[in-house]
Amino acid sequence: MAYLGNNPGVASIRMVDTITPTAGQTDFIPSSGYALGYIDVFQNGVKLIVGVDFTASDGLTIVLTVGAAVSDIVELVAYVPTSGFVDAYTKSEADTLIAAKASLTGADFTGDITTTGTITSTDFIGPLNGAVQFTAKNTSGGTITKGQAIAISGISGNTPTVTLADADAATMPAFGLAATTATDNNTLEIVTFGSLKGVQTDYTGWALGDTLYISTTAGTLTNVAPSGEAAKIQNIGTVERLHSSNGTIKVGGAGRTNATPNLNDGNVFIGNASNQSAARALVIADTTGLQSALDNIDANTTTKALYENNNTISANYSITAGNNAVSGGPLTINSGIVVSVPSGSSWTIV
Repeated sequence: MAYLGNNPGVASIRMVDTITPTAGQTDFIPSSGYALGYIDVFQNGVKLIVGVDFTASDGLTIVLTVGAAVSDIVELVAYVPTSGFVDAYTKSEADTLIAAKASLTGADFTGDITTTGTITSTDFIGPLNGAVQFTAKNTSGGTITKGQAIAISGISGNTPTVTLADADAATMPAFGLAATTATDNNTLEIVTFGSLKGVQTDYTGWALGDTLYISTTAGTLTNVAPSGEAAKIQNIGTVERLHSSNGTIKVGGAGRTNATPNLNDGNVFIGNASNQSAARALVIADTTGLQSALDNIDANTTTKALYENNNTISANYSITAGNNAVSGGPLTINSGIVVSVPSGSSWTIV
């Protein structure tokens, strides 16, 4: 037979399930599933009316309005689409598509997308709502627990290896906080930025909004910056929620310590031969030329041959041991003022 236009072909396949129900049974499942609007239901040979005698709304189950009797015969007739009927899928076809996890290229989505697996992409454009984290391998020699401070120790294949961060050890700076617990040589997640939830934050002295630092005890945090030159200062986050087990820390500042470290009493930062700052006490060599400059402060700036001194001594003064002193007179020493001349030294007034 000839056709004008496309051959109509076969739009669907008729699939029939004949079911003997149990007493009062209302739910029936076609073996092929069904496309909405393409299902007929017969009870004892009488065609039932959709929306009155039964509902068919999910593509999986038929629900009778009145439960069937044991002696009834229920027939489910599903019209399963073929390739010529393209605006619906059978349940089995849909299951196959989902299971295949087909790669989507150039697809646009609106609304929420929920997945339990991993989404891999070479690029992401747009805001992130959630913590930024990475997978690492625990090589600390012990168990790393959720919430502990983490430092990078190396790499295993393409996976960073990590250990516990310690402010006064070589394991600094910290690169984040552990988001999961892992025994040695197992992987864990590390939060580098964002909210780490489900950790203890009600430690003694901690308060909402406190800044948290890497402690001098490996892996732990403190709300007081560590002291001493050996300790590096790193702000790793803020207490966002106080709780004994369900607290939240807003993680930030991962990957670097303060540019200006602690400095012990009496020490200074001074440039060294490598043109870098070093922390130590001043030595005489550091002041070369300084004393000469100080000595010339009161000198006649024209000839630098005349040296002037006050003609009144109004504060106690002690000559440095082993040194002599000379002053131009006459001098007045105010009442109660003492000039001390140590043994072996002299003071000459000319």
